[in-house]
Amino acid sequence: MVLAIDPSINDVGVALLATKGEYEKSWHIKTKKLANSKTKLEHIVEELSDILATIENLEFILIEHTRFFSHNKHTSHASAQKLNLAKGALFGACRSLTQVPVHLIWIPGFSKNNAQLLARSFKLPSSISQHELDAFWLGNTWVNCSLMAKQQLLDQQDL
Repeated sequence: MVLAIDPSINDVGVALLATKGEYEKSWHIKTKKLANSKTKLEHIVEELSDILATIENLEFILIEHTRFFSHNKHTSHASAQKLNLAKGALFGACRSLTQVPVHLIWIPGFSKNNAQLLARSFKLPSSISQHELDAFWLGNTWVNCSLMAKQQLLDQQDL
């Protein structure tokens, strides 16, 4: 099983995939209505802990690492900092709560349209959120990459 995570301070998408990339289950962690970043991060880690406790045979965890977030004209430096806080909290929680490899990964070619097309091709439930679809895209794309492409993506991690 592979767990893929689409991080955010307000909405976290989590998708569990079988070894060949098939959809198993997904979760949407929402924090928009919570008071501040500290409370949001605590809630994200608590929810992720509950999710991880239900998964058996987990082999790998991927957390999307959006490299160029701060260059987007619709985002601020503060938003980028909050996203990085969420990524760090998720990474730390996964590392402390599991014994499986955890990687921050960026895969080129992502778009919300691609995630929606992939979801339709797998006939995913229409009730799942865009954040869950994004996590599924990340996990499915990773699973279906060649070993050489996976190694290149891991070698390119900017931590």
